Amino acid sequence: MALDARTIDELVRLNAERNKDHVAVIESPTGDQQSQSYTSKQIDGFAFQKPKVVALCGIGDFEYLITAPAIAKLGHTTLFLSLRLSLESCVGLLRPSNAALLLVQQGQQSLAEYVNGDSLDVAAEAVAPIDQGMPTRSTEGRQNTNLTAALDIEAERNTAVWILHSSGSTGLPKLVSVPNGAALRRYTANLGSLGLDTLTTVPLYHAFGMSSFFRCFISQKTIQLYAKLPITTSHLLQVTRDRMFGLFSAVPFTIKLLAESEEGMRFLRGFSVITTGGSPVPEDMGTELVRQGVRLVSVYGSSETGTLLTSLRPAEDYEWSWLRVPEEDGHLLRFEHQGSDTYELICPKAWSMLADSNQDDGSWRTKDLFTKHPTIPGAFKYIGRLDDILVLENGEKFNPISVESEISSSPLIDGCIIFGTGKPAAGIAVIPSEVTDHLTKDEFRLLLRRIIDKAQTSLPMYGRITEDMILLLPRNSVAPRTEKGTIIRSKFLKAYEQQIQAIYEKQDAAVEARQYTKDEILNFLSKQLLRSAIMKHVDLGGNKLGINVLFDFPTIASLAQEIFRVSSGAEASSFDAKDDQDAANMLLRYANFGGQRRESRSARTLSQNIQVLTGATGSLGAHLLAKLALSSSVQAVYCLIRASSNANAQERVEKSLEERNLRSNFPEELPRKITCLRLSTFENSCVAGLRHLINLCLADSGSDAARFIMFSSIGTIMSTSEDLIPERLLRSLAEANRTGYSRSKCVAEQICAKAAAEAGLPVAIVRIGQIVGDTINGIWNTSEAVPLMIRSAQTIGALPTLQERVRWLPVDDVAQIVIEIGSSDAIVANKSSVFNIVNPHTLRWTEDLLPLLSQNGLPFSDWLKGLEESDTDPKANPSRKLLEAWKM
Repeated sequence: MALDARTIDELVRLNAERNKDHVAVIESPTGDQQSQSYTSKQIDGFAFQKPKVVALCGIGDFEYLITAPAIAKLGHTTLFLSLRLSLESCVGLLRPSNAALLLVQQGQQSLAEYVNGDSLDVAAEAVAPIDQGMPTRSTEGRQNTNLTAALDIEAERNTAVWILHSSGSTGLPKLVSVPNGAALRRYTANLGSLGLDTLTTVPLYHAFGMSSFFRCFISQKTIQLYAKLPITTSHLLQVTRDRMFGLFSAVPFTIKLLAESEEGMRFLRGFSVITTGGSPVPEDMGTELVRQGVRLVSVYGSSETGTLLTSLRPAEDYEWSWLRVPEEDGHLLRFEHQGSDTYELICPKAWSMLADSNQDDGSWRTKDLFTKHPTIPGAFKYIGRLDDILVLENGEKFNPISVESEISSSPLIDGCIIFGTGKPAAGIAVIPSEVTDHLTKDEFRLLLRRIIDKAQTSLPMYGRITEDMILLLPRNSVAPRTEKGTIIRSKFLKAYEQQIQAIYEKQDAAVEARQYTKDEILNFLSKQLLRSAIMKHVDLGGNKLGINVLFDFPTIASLAQEIFRVSSGAEASSFDAKDDQDAANMLLRYANFGGQRRESRSARTLSQNIQVLTGATGSLGAHLLAKLALSSSVQAVYCLIRASSNANAQERVEKSLEERNLRSNFPEELPRKITCLRLSTFENSCVAGLRHLINLCLADSGSDAARFIMFSSIGTIMSTSEDLIPERLLRSLAEANRTGYSRSKCVAEQICAKAAAEAGLPVAIVRIGQIVGDTINGIWNTSEAVPLMIRSAQTIGALPTLQERVRWLPVDDVAQIVIEIGSSDAIVANKSSVFNIVNPHTLRWTEDLLPLLSQNGLPFSDWLKGLEESDTDPKANPSRKLLEAWKM
């Protein structure tokens, strides 16, 4: 049972009073010395005799341990300095902490000398060893060790007892002050599951290590601190020969070391629980450990927040890598969507363990990304840092953390980092381990290739690493690491900047020199590199390829023709016979409805209004779903979603609604009338998918006519010669925009018209103009051209003056119009109807919009020049993603 303590010092004194003979700590033997055990009473006594200190740097043994309560006993604060910090970083922490005294243990004299020689007003001294005039076994006779009886204990709750520091993985380490109250709440969390006799190899200057000690101390359990010896399997086995422990606490690197031998695996299986934190355990390794009977529990938290999530779970649950939201106060934690299937964890001000904030509302943005479990509520998997996301030259993003972790878990690898931000392709730098000493370079590269290929199957194609993008570093290469053993990406990339740049220069030279086969070009296409390669290495006579060239000319033959046309300076034709033939072939294949004629049905009120919706995760689809689900006339909505499972489909729909602030309109769960169904994929051709949906409508055997609404684009008829854009089908492809997108819509419209004419299917073709944000929240897809242009004001401080008139359509208005069209009996009566949805009112960019945004206008050319000279990082400055398109 936890003691009712209000401060760390009161906890130590109460434990000494009520459990004075309990063995709290065992210090492992070193050399010829025997192991030493210490009771709760002795810990209080030793702390009572310790001198006043402010900062502490040492190896984290018992001598180190009792110094921290001594500082708390005097009402002062302990600044824990990691042994992994450089001398400059230590001074950088001492100065803002206003430290008055620094105590160092044996082996840290260089820090003391450095501090004494600095201009800091900090005295640096050595920690007095226990055996110098201090009793080692007896503290009897001391009835009350409280040196600060005059302190207001209630006020001390909010006084800093510890000062921790960040790892410095994104720059210099930062100070984190932890009040008494927050510290105690951290140490009492999960006592029921983790309050066991513990063996730990985590140093006490690490927040994870200090938490392990106090958790045992509060639970009246024993913790054994690891000896001043290298962490090896044989040393750890020696410790457990003399005493059994319920819990083993270690960083992932130690777990990996033990998992490499059968002896180590037996050691791990001998504990009821293995807790690990500081960095993620490689997925494959963790899964294998759990499969072999290791009770692995991941702990996630930070110096600023304490423990936030753990993978504590029922015995029959093997999902070790999925962290669970705690039952108590877990509802306070917020997961904010960051795009794709990723969420950033935000810790609110109300979180009782919170010790710092980085937001105006007092919350802490962790900058850590997670993904939701498809079926387990409140389960999240850590996938990396926001800072870790790689953004390639073309704006494509991916997270390399899980792949790096899996590759690094191999005994052949000492460390690796994937790179590629701002570059056309991703690469990887690898440091071999000592295990590879007996291998030749070619043998190792062959094995490495297999390891990388296996690990990167989870990456999108544009993030895959090819053979020529592997940077093999010498075995003893230095990798800057945090105190947790994680490679510091920014410092690593800086240290090996020249070698990485050489990889890209070598690849550029190879691209220029080689003759590529058709298959190799197609492979290049899949990696999104072809356009940039052509622009760089093909003489286009000063002309440029369109930004969508790979979409408009998807075959090798058509692409070659377009390159020839651009390089020769020929005008682009709006239409050619080849397009007409392609369209005819598609209609012949997909618009034959012979034998599928529906019986004629008169217009009537639907007896059962069931809706099937595709595209529910998009902007218009989400607003349609929200309106349909809340409509009393709609009995059910089936959403066809590309997903791995029905649960994943529902998750994607919920996320889409949350992104657009539509989720709050619903009860706690999605309305029962909504069913999300997994759709693995349509055929490669979207036109084929359209035919499948039409067949679904034609298969309806009910008494009421199924209606089909096809979303088209106003661009399909923008090249018409008529003054007014007509609500009719196209007479030819010449009336459509030249883009492949518009022409595919033309073909789709013709197929729908055929389904109406030949099979009797009531069809509405809805051509939609430029959709923008909704009228309530104004949420607009930030990856579209106009939002990206407006966001440029954040980086260059201005927007362009354009002689443009726009006809924008609020997405919620469009959704309502579509629903009204779909419910109209005119569709059934007319069979095939065309509707153009365009705003009748224009908005002038320079005269109307810019004044509303309160931005100064620049001539477009000046704005474009400013954008070109602005920050090149597409993450910090996403407006640059369409720079090439705006230049055209």
